[in-house]
Amino acid sequence: MYSEYPHEINVIRQGGLIEDESGGFVESEPVKLFGMKAFVDTPSSYEEYVAMQKQNPFDRYMLYPYRTDITSDMYIEYEEVLYEIVGKPQDQGGWHEVMRVKLREVKK
Repeated sequence: MYSEYPHEINVIRQGGLIEDESGGFVESEPVKLFGMKAFVDTPSSYEEYVAMQKQNPFDRYMLYPYRTDITSDMYIEYEEVLYEIVGKPQDQGGWHEVMRVKLREVKK
């Protein structure tokens, strides 16, 4: 059966700075906030070209059911690849049905 949102993704918040035993600070581990269904797609070559020209490259689009709790300071994990959210999530058509956001792969 066809599903509008066939992919399983995890929404992650990167760890912040926490105090260590010596009084300094270290980065805490990333925290999985929740999992959800989404549709993760690749942009067309033209969209990639325009994004490169604007010096705002991205690797994927993610479409998901309308919600407002996903913000640009979160990360997306899909098929064991970590992506950062590029820009603000957009309500497609303004109908409060589908959201779209651009993702850029986090290079290790």
